[in-house]
Amino acid sequence: MLIPTSSKARRVEEQLDLGAKYLSELNYEQAIVAYEAVIKIDPKCEEAYLALADIYVMLGEIEKAEEILKRIEDVFGVDAIEIIEKIKELKVRL
Repeated sequence: MLIPTSSKARRVEEQLDLGAKYLSELNYEQAIVAYEAVIKIDPKCEEAYLALADIYVMLGEIEKAEEILKRIEDVFGVDAIEIIEKIKELKVRL
């Protein structure tokens, strides 16, 4: 018997992997599609939101990055400044 949660977790992981693959190939449009799919499956997946915001920053689409940060605030109830700091930390690690 399959447990729906494990199926959901597997689909999230597959989409995250796909997003990372597309990102490594600099295929930003497909990476965005994959990360948005993650959010549809699991609206509380912080990793997907952070990846989307980072992609939009890389593309110079600051307004879209800000929209993602606003979605993060709405979903997680945290200040976008905290999220910006997380993104900066991630960039330093790369």
